[in-house]
Amino acid sequence: MDGNRLAALPPEITRSILRFATDVPVAVDASLETSLNEDPLETRALVEQSLDLKRTISLVSKSFHALVEEFLYEIILIRRPTGIARLVAHLREKRPGYTDRGWWVRRLELDFEVSRTMMTWNAGWDTLWGLLSACAHLQVFRLAPRGSVRAQLQHRRYYYYDWCASCSAKLLRNLAVLHGRTLRRIEFGDNIVPQPDHFAQFLSLLPALESSTALSIGYVGDTIADLGPTPEEDVSPWPEGLPEDSRLLHLHTLHMELGELPRQLAAWRLPNLKHLHVVRADDIPMDKHVFEFLRAHDCTIRSLYHERQEYNPFGRLWQRDPAGIGCSHTNNTITFIP
Repeated sequence: MDGNRLAALPPEITRSILRFATDVPVAVDASLETSLNEDPLETRALVEQSLDLKRTISLVSKSFHALVEEFLYEIILIRRPTGIARLVAHLREKRPGYTDRGWWVRRLELDFEVSRTMMTWNAGWDTLWGLLSACAHLQVFRLAPRGSVRAQLQHRRYYYYDWCASCSAKLLRNLAVLHGRTLRRIEFGDNIVPQPDHFAQFLSLLPALESSTALSIGYVGDTIADLGPTPEEDVSPWPEGLPEDSRLLHLHTLHMELGELPRQLAAWRLPNLKHLHVVRADDIPMDKHVFEFLRAHDCTIRSLYHERQEYNPFGRLWQRDPAGIGCSHTNNTITFIP
């Protein structure tokens, strides 16, 4: 169908056609099936194709732009941070008779290479340079900037370190206050490091959360590798979370290093936890609360993935259980990813 014939159709039909042509359901899906089967590279390719198509359609005419605008901003993928200030202003722009563009954003993804020349990290990090408040109804949030740092050590040798940044309590609190009621899926990449207590407080404020990924929970200790902001001591109070028996009732997927599991989670009962995806379950110390958490959810977990190993490490893990009990149900659901 050519553009003229499409434009002649009733607006609601044209809108449905454009919706079908540009939709990427997996990008805003937080279901268990997606957690188990999604190919991140394929999702990224589909998102990029959809964004290109939306931009092309929006340039056809003003009427086409008006029809596609709500789809144009539903997924924001930032691959170069230098234009964030302009994007924030664009999302917040007040237009008579129109909804702010930020109202349409459902997925916000920051995935770019970091260098000192690209931006000043200390300025605006706790609000992601205004992006958090510019978006109104986030359902999926992914923060995964990456990079490396060259450092000269002794004997004039240069070494490259992975860049990492502390995920401050202010950033987590702002994200929870602004979007806690709507967030269904969160992903923090390897290079973003929230502290365990802060991450537990953050999770307690997300009643709709279904899938959580945090690949590095702990503390940023290598100042050479850290190009991110140095967090100041934060004494601001957190909002009151839900009662412990009402937290994360919809959470079905948890992806993290098992030894970094926040201690508070051992006291929570997550009735819908089905999928536990862990890394380094066999070669780092395990505190007592980790085993308590595993035993508490032994009957609900249906799949347990372990990656970065060429063998099944969970037999050794159960042997280290101080109670000597293990997890009989979970032990039969193990899958490992070399």
